[in-house]
Amino acid sequence: MAGYRYPGPMCQVRNWFAEEIEDGTSQRNATPPPGLLRLELPHPQSMHAGFWLPPLLFAPEENAQGDFAEFQQLVLNTQIMRDEHSQGKPAAEIPESELKTVEGRFKLRITAADKCIDLLRKARADLKAAKTAGSAARDISVGLTSAYRGPAYDKGLWLHYFQTKYYRLKLREIKGHFYVGEKNRQALADAVAEDLLHYIKGKKAAPGYSKHTKGIAVDFKTFENGVLHYAETGKGDAALAALNRAWEATWFYHWLQDHKQAYGIDRIRTEAWHWEFN
Repeated sequence: MAGYRYPGPMCQVRNWFAEEIEDGTSQRNATPPPGLLRLELPHPQSMHAGFWLPPLLFAPEENAQGDFAEFQQLVLNTQIMRDEHSQGKPAAEIPESELKTVEGRFKLRITAADKCIDLLRKARADLKAAKTAGSAARDISVGLTSAYRGPAYDKGLWLHYFQTKYYRLKLREIKGHFYVGEKNRQALADAVAEDLLHYIKGKKAAPGYSKHTKGIAVDFKTFENGVLHYAETGKGDAALAALNRAWEATWFYHWLQDHKQAYGIDRIRTEAWHWEFN
């Protein structure tokens, strides 16, 4: 069939930013309106048909090139622009003077850190008492897997998740053949990117827009009955729902629900391990 190309999109994907963005800022020459990727595709019969596949070659992290790099940048830029339109400027790096260590390498803004320190102390004390009383399993432990993440770190995390989790998962659904005319190849790439962005935005915020970057969110972990429950978004919808149900059945989750008002903390709907301080 005419127009076949493997493995990437037959298009030049624009970088929507006029200049390179420094981590923790959103400076650029212009901000296109939201809905950038929502383009109408003509019916295949009305086009000069070709053959298109999403990028299939993966480059080493932090060194993506060619079709894959362009496609990745298209998705990232669009997510940032939409978040900026709805939420304003992204969060900048928080000075060390405004952060406090909760435990280990995990830090939060000072007020949130104080609450989290007290929360973990109380949870562990209550857990010890419950074990003594026989109302909690002996192997249960609680802790953190993530707290404050600066914008530069969070950008690297977004790229890591895109390449190792989200793109590979979604590729199972979008790897089929697509027919596209010469003038509509970009539209098809945009349509696939739009679908991928819809999948990502409920699992990973754009760099600078996570509550982790604002220094008020933590991801908890708990070990119970031989199973480590922790933050994991690189799964399909059914597996993610099952993971949340497993989390919600743990001793620590029930404890958090019982004490959330006392500590001014609440979970987000999509992740049972992700909690944010008021």
